[in-house]
Amino acid sequence: MTDGENVELKPKKLRTRSIILLCVLLAAVLFFAAAGFVSAETGDTVLTVRGLFIKRIAAAEDIESVELLDGSFKRGSQQSGINTLRYCAGSFYTVLYGDYTLIAYKNSDVFISVHMSDGSTLVFSLSTEDKTKALFAELEKITAEEDKNGKNEVEILPAP
Repeated sequence: MTDGENVELKPKKLRTRSIILLCVLLAAVLFFAAAGFVSAETGDTVLTVRGLFIKRIAAAEDIESVELLDGSFKRGSQQSGINTLRYCAGSFYTVLYGDYTLIAYKNSDVFISVHMSDGSTLVFSLSTEDKTKALFAELEKITAEEDKNGKNEVEILPAP
């Protein structure tokens, strides 16, 4: 090989590597644009809510009240977190709740709001309205056990 042939191969390699890098970056952008999930589990005395890059655990004795927000709940302004095409999670602010944590699908019409004894609030939704309402019914049972001590309230309120 001569020096002239090496010069011609380098731009081809550079172009190929650039195309591969561009494809990888495009795939990553598309993945994160469509990514996002919400899962929630209840145990006898605990609620665990997970989302993409976020997880919140609430012990039943720390839950002050639980609300089913049905209707026109407004997320407010996002302070930090992730926002994809179908999912958002992170720290939000509204006049009603102040600073709160949201883990929800963007197309949700029904949300669960959990008010904690430390003053924090967690609002979340599952993939369907039926799943969200079913989980709310489970939370009612958990908080009802704690309510025997006169500590917790369970409310079903229309969204403001």
